[in-house]
Amino acid sequence: MLTGCALLVACRTDATKSSAVASSSAAASEDCAPPIPVGEGTRGSFIGSRFGPLPLLERTREGGETPLSTDELRRPCDTHAPRLLVVRLDAPWCAPCAASADRYAAALGPLGDEMVMVDVLFSGADNGPTSADDLSAWFRAHPSMPGHVARAVDTGTGDMLRYQRASPAVFLVDLRSMHVVDVLANPTSDKLRGRVERALSALGRTVPAAASVPATLVDARFSPEDWAVLSGMRSGAPPPPDPTNAHADDAAAAALGKSLFFDAALGGSHPIACATCHSPARAFSDGLPTGHGAGASEVNTLGLGPAAYNRWWFWDGRADSLWSQATSPLENPREMGGTRLGVAHRLFDGHRAAYEHVFGPLPELSQRERFPASGKPGDPQFDAMTKDDQVAVSRVFVNAAKAVAAFERTLRPMPSRFEAYLGGELDALTPRERDGARVFLENGCAVCHNGPMLTDGAFHDIHMPSSSLTAPGLRGRVDGVLTVIASEFRGDGPYSDAPAAAKRLATLAPDTSMLAQIKTPSLRDLTQTAPYGHGGNFKTLEGVLAHYDMEELTDTGPTRIGTLDPAVVSIAPSPAQTEALVAFLRAVGGSGANKR
Repeated sequence: MLTGCALLVACRTDATKSSAVASSSAAASEDCAPPIPVGEGTRGSFIGSRFGPLPLLERTREGGETPLSTDELRRPCDTHAPRLLVVRLDAPWCAPCAASADRYAAALGPLGDEMVMVDVLFSGADNGPTSADDLSAWFRAHPSMPGHVARAVDTGTGDMLRYQRASPAVFLVDLRSMHVVDVLANPTSDKLRGRVERALSALGRTVPAAASVPATLVDARFSPEDWAVLSGMRSGAPPPPDPTNAHADDAAAAALGKSLFFDAALGGSHPIACATCHSPARAFSDGLPTGHGAGASEVNTLGLGPAAYNRWWFWDGRADSLWSQATSPLENPREMGGTRLGVAHRLFDGHRAAYEHVFGPLPELSQRERFPASGKPGDPQFDAMTKDDQVAVSRVFVNAAKAVAAFERTLRPMPSRFEAYLGGELDALTPRERDGARVFLENGCAVCHNGPMLTDGAFHDIHMPSSSLTAPGLRGRVDGVLTVIASEFRGDGPYSDAPAAAKRLATLAPDTSMLAQIKTPSLRDLTQTAPYGHGGNFKTLEGVLAHYDMEELTDTGPTRIGTLDPAVVSIAPSPAQTEALVAFLRAVGGSGANKR
């Protein structure tokens, strides 16, 4: 397709060739918008003077993908073509994006003849590069979206998002000049319809105005889109199944796992149990800035109430199942400092009957010449064992982790008054807490903190400080992906009970965009899990909120090794708003305080 100067010349040439062509909608040269100057940017014709043409992959109705560039949609000469391009930037982990999609479709549907809509995924489900699976899932979830549904293939959409810093961000573009005429940040469907009508009017198109019926606010505070986001935070559903652990929901396995969770002998020479760092009295966290077991950790200990609902485990996502996560601290020298041989012997000596009831006979571990007292891969005593005995011990070790995971799947976050509020008991929250919910939404907190556990489960670089304020920050998700790929305990590996269920691992690969990305923590149980942040640097919620000031977000230094996520929003709430927001967070986080 011809664009820019070439298309303008073609229009004028066609206009002189024949009267038939001259009478067409593309004939009149005075109707052709001037080309965008070549020198306006280095990436060709621009959307405005700031953003390049977006190269995309569009999802076809047949399920495939086809290349699409926003340049291809330009119509500088056709007087009857749609006049407005609506580019909407979305992400699968963005709650306002999902909550507004169908309402946007309903609001803009009647204007289909005057506009072209492109719904663009700018990142994947975990905030890595988008994939065909991400696009297909979005397409299935929102089949009513008009126009094109596509995914980004370069950083252009990130550049646009940085300009607006909101999700969903909506850009209204003149299809003749490809200049931006309006930008909206997470608008309601009513507001978006009104701004589209205004833009079309400014471009010389008259459209019938939508019936002016203001949407009813829920609790006199929340638009239908905002209430949909809040409603999605209601908890109570069981955790998703884990087919890679055949005993995930086995009561006998959970009983064994509970015994192992509190058994300090699993740490070998170190009297350390899982419960040492995951105390039930503190919502299964430890109250320390960073964990301390056999050694010192560099990250804050996460509570376990929301653990069964995760997609990935640890701050960097280096485990892809709850049982795989449980294998790591057992052998980590800085956590429990044990070994798989030591764990196997402890099961044989102290939990044999319970183990064999669930998993079947243990190896004859009393034969110490075959099974030394301790050891793991890389240790001479373990490596000297026969291959069959190594596999047998590793299988026992994994079964212990699967039992612990079965116990952890029975844990739930503390109950909160927020559930009653979402169920219709509006006075379950105080007016200040309800105002705080509005501040939470208006400041973009729900973009990442959403769903029943108030986390998107994705990974973001928000420049949150690590435990050391002088050493380089954690490499985060990029190293987590490398660890998952190399793990013998991955969901499609030899110790999985359903390798085919872990199909997502087949395409998992590290990407430079993942550097310094850290998983969004759940906001459940936060009244018991201070201090906050993966480095445990913030003693109070007020301290966390202060981090989102733009100066803090954009500060550079030795701990800043990644690129600030373009979806991160800088906030500066007033003292009254901060007080309301903190009150809401405490209500969500399990506060049982009397209403004030």
